Amino acid sequence: MSVGVLALLALLPIVLIFVLLIVFKVPTHWAAVIGWVVTVAIAMAFFSTSLEVALRSSWAGIVSSLGITLLIGAAVFQIGYMEETGAIQRITAFIKTLAPDNEAAQTMIVGNGAGTTLVSIGATPVAILPPIFKGLGYSDFLAVALPAIGFIGLDAYGMLAICMVAVSGLLGIDLVALNQMVVLFLPVVSTACAFAMLYLIGGWKSVRSGWAPALIAGLSGSLVCVLIAYVPFLQGAILLSGVIAGIVIMAAEMAYLKVRGYRLFDDGRLDDADRASIASLSLAKALSPWILMIIFLCATNFIPPLYDLLANQWACPVEVIPGSKIAIKPLWNAYTWAFVATILSAAILRPSKQQVTGTLRKFAQRAPKPMIAVCVFYALGILMNNTGMDPAAGWKIVDPETNMISVLAMASTDLFGALFPLIAAPLTVVGAFVTSSQTSACVMFAKYFVTGSASLGINFMVLLAIAVIAGGVASVISPAKLLNASATIGADGADREALRKVLAPTLVIIVICMILCFIACQVMPPLPSPPGF
Repeated sequence: MSVGVLALLALLPIVLIFVLLIVFKVPTHWAAVIGWVVTVAIAMAFFSTSLEVALRSSWAGIVSSLGITLLIGAAVFQIGYMEETGAIQRITAFIKTLAPDNEAAQTMIVGNGAGTTLVSIGATPVAILPPIFKGLGYSDFLAVALPAIGFIGLDAYGMLAICMVAVSGLLGIDLVALNQMVVLFLPVVSTACAFAMLYLIGGWKSVRSGWAPALIAGLSGSLVCVLIAYVPFLQGAILLSGVIAGIVIMAAEMAYLKVRGYRLFDDGRLDDADRASIASLSLAKALSPWILMIIFLCATNFIPPLYDLLANQWACPVEVIPGSKIAIKPLWNAYTWAFVATILSAAILRPSKQQVTGTLRKFAQRAPKPMIAVCVFYALGILMNNTGMDPAAGWKIVDPETNMISVLAMASTDLFGALFPLIAAPLTVVGAFVTSSQTSACVMFAKYFVTGSASLGINFMVLLAIAVIAGGVASVISPAKLLNASATIGADGADREALRKVLAPTLVIIVICMILCFIACQVMPPLPSPPGF
């Protein structure tokens, strides 16, 4: 069977998932399960993969996903708890008061600064920010669109750098090295996102009048991430890069307003519910779950003996596939400290029995589906990476033509040749659009990018970094996320209008990512492939 035909067979599960989600509106977790079943069948029928290899690989994927899956669960639990205790409402009321006299700076503070911080902590900007933008007087369409596009330049650090952690863990590469590559592209992409927000508000007129706040937002957040990536003492804060960057963006915009003589705060836009929230809960108490989590993460990453104990000595390695160990690191991973911070904050927020019950109910309603989807997509991705593995040969892939990722790489490098770097960004965007997850898309295609890069002699880190950044672009055009945003303000149809109007600037950002990737691959020397390739 030709490599081209095998490549089409390898693509079949991905195409099937796309059709199930887009055409038949199958829930994501069920589409993932169906895609996995089809992948197992194709692997066994056409890629010399035994049932044992398929099941062990799938289980290895599930075990590998625990750091991400449990973090999703922890974030859902924490946000539900903060909603029930009124903490989110109090934080929302505070954000509403910021920068009343400068629309561009206000947009950057709320959409770019607060959006980046929220998504990095695990909150969902498209669920929290639309009512804030609506309360500030923005149209329904802008209240939906701005939260979606505001943070994508720094979405690499969403939910405590979940995507970079997943990719580095999957490939066995250094997280710091991957982060150092990612930050090289952030100044351009983040600034482009900031200007795209202004363009959505008022076209080129808004871009001309608001260029300074947009430039401040794009460059200040990126500079923070660059410093964390390259200053050795700060590298332990990689998981907090997005949190810190978002706070710095807000501070930089406030400093700009102060210098220009604008008001920094105004409570005139607060409604009765906002005022009641302020009266009942202080901002410090409302922020306590996040403050505690940041303290714990700083301690586990910046105190060397503690880091070594939790991340290395107590790594709890698990061997699912013989000869390959997966480090669980349960007491170092962010999900543990997200749960601990949430529980300990009960001493500050003092939730009622009814609020605790409501938190658990929301967790049961919201958490299982995305957690199952991530587990299965990981299982599918690892299975595709391990097809053709021969237990008799020491659990190695002997023939590249029996491996799905290898045949995809061979076919695409033959098809695109030197233009291969141009497909990293759009392919990841499509993958994230299909799976509703930047992380799932990067996991699915990570080894494909490495294998393709090796055959062409280009730097695989460049493709991975662009994929991590471009995966966030799917947030802007994801119907599910835009629908979620419109539902929070009761604006039927605003999601469809937002999708139409954000499409052009989103495509521009994707093209920018493609060009950056292509140029970087020409000037950066290739790297040796990670172990196992």
